[in-house]
Amino acid sequence: MKKGTKKVKINRKRMAVSILAVLLVVIGSVGLYATVRKNLKEELEPLKEIHVSFEDHREDLLNFSYQGAAAVGWLQVQGTNVNFPVLNYFLTSDAKETQYVSSNDILEYAWRSPNYVTGENRETILGHNLVNLSSTPIRDMSELKAFEGLMAFVYEDFAQENLYISYTKGENEYIYKIYAIGFDDYDVDDSSSFKTEEVTKDYIDRVRKNSIYDYDIDVNEKDTLLSLKTCTRYFGVNQNQEFTIDARLLREGEKIEAYRVTKSENYKALIKNSDV
Repeated sequence: MKKGTKKVKINRKRMAVSILAVLLVVIGSVGLYATVRKNLKEELEPLKEIHVSFEDHREDLLNFSYQGAAAVGWLQVQGTNVNFPVLNYFLTSDAKETQYVSSNDILEYAWRSPNYVTGENRETILGHNLVNLSSTPIRDMSELKAFEGLMAFVYEDFAQENLYISYTKGENEYIYKIYAIGFDDYDVDDSSSFKTEEVTKDYIDRVRKNSIYDYDIDVNEKDTLLSLKTCTRYFGVNQNQEFTIDARLLREGEKIEAYRVTKSENYKALIKNSDV
């Protein structure tokens, strides 16, 4: 009797282990199914229609002058208040070159800074953010100046609907597709040279990995890049962060059309102290 009872107990243990194993397989399968279904739904879900309409500022660009300085370009960011000239600025107030102005005076425009290395395939443009500093940025563009409207990109629906940047230089308008949006420490790339494809590729990989969103477009080291930067207190007054939008030039034969934008799973929420 004792021997037979022991045998029944052993079988029960084996049965429990088997049931547990089956349950784990089922749970894993359900999880896998849910993931596949979610991904499939996102792939099959039709893209939102977008209407991209940029103004022609070639004539305005030619006639623009600010404190004796001509503009080097005219910048427009879809869905935002950003629709104004880009200037050069110089670090010292005693600069004699009339083409440079102090960034402290540029409250409604953008500028190119010598602090950020610009190679043949990348340009960096900066602008002020004086009022849109909280973790819940203002979306009403009528209240905003300079680069303050860029902060609306922290909202997923806004990012999905606004994908393009126009940058006019001389007689030519260049259209860029946004491929990454995120936060960086100040000066994280100000000493980098983009003269080699290896460095450019490393930069693209880094900003895509740290992006709030995954943009379903191809970007590589041969593309011409554009970076927009502004200050932020999104994570608090003591955080040394800047908000960055990265885009690449529309390739030859490529159409202006919608492309998929989803919340990034790789994005590390510095956001834990924010309301977003």
